[in-house]
Amino acid sequence: MKLPKLLYLEWEDITSWSNWHTQEEAEGREPGMIIQTGFFICEDNRYLTIANKYELTKNGVELFGFVYKIPKGCIRKRRRIKLNF
Repeated sequence: MKLPKLLYLEWEDITSWSNWHTQEEAEGREPGMIIQTGFFICEDNRYLTIANKYELTKNGVELFGFVYKIPKGCIRKRRRIKLNF
């Protein structure tokens, strides 16, 4: 069985904070850095789409679970993980 490419990503999550903040407090906030692995689905000029789970059904249909569509501008690091079985 040939699996889709497996990727390692580090990307900045779009984050918001509730309540009121001074300008200094707002400027001092940082978005979260997400470290994630996932199966490659597709990409275009703006987005990379990956999934946490992959299934190849008995009928040969590929299914992807827990899909993420990540803006490429948020991705800070991207590496391919090579699996050797």
